[in-house]
Amino acid sequence: MKLLLASALAAALLFALPLLSPAATMPVKIMAANLSSGSDQAYEEPGIRIIKGLQPDVVLIQEFNYESGTRRDLVDAMFSPEYYYYYVQTSSAGDIPNGIISRWPFIATGYWDDPEVSNREFAWAKINLPGDHVLQVVSVHLLTESSFVRNTEATALKAYVEANFDTGEFIVV
Repeated sequence: MKLLLASALAAALLFALPLLSPAATMPVKIMAANLSSGSDQAYEEPGIRIIKGLQPDVVLIQEFNYESGTRRDLVDAMFSPEYYYYYVQTSSAGDIPNGIISRWPFIATGYWDDPEVSNREFAWAKINLPGDHVLQVVSVHLLTESSFVRNTEATALKAYVEANFDTGEFIVV
């Protein structure tokens, strides 16, 4: 099983995922980001500059809000109009959505219910990588109030991944 797990406990995490094929190895830089600023939990210049500087191919983004425009504007400010993005908007007040930004197109996107919180869900995507590879990703923002709550979220997330993702392809959470 090509299972690769990453945790976004720090503000940002970046790593390269080498794609192994007979022809070549292509690095894929993946970043988990919770770099919003201020009391509105929205991205501002400091977080945008960090993401731009790291130049990731895929971002699993938390608190995907932008005070200065639309999410499309934010993606364009960090990357370019050629990047794809997906996010989960909830109907609750104080929405801090999880989302995914990708250099490559999505094959499928969706979300799974976070059983412990109403203002965000687990956003997932299957990304069409070059060379007949599929990268399956989940953007999560676990609660920090207790280990019991995080365990409940992690258990639900594990069940979703096992039921819906192909274990023969790359998986990043």
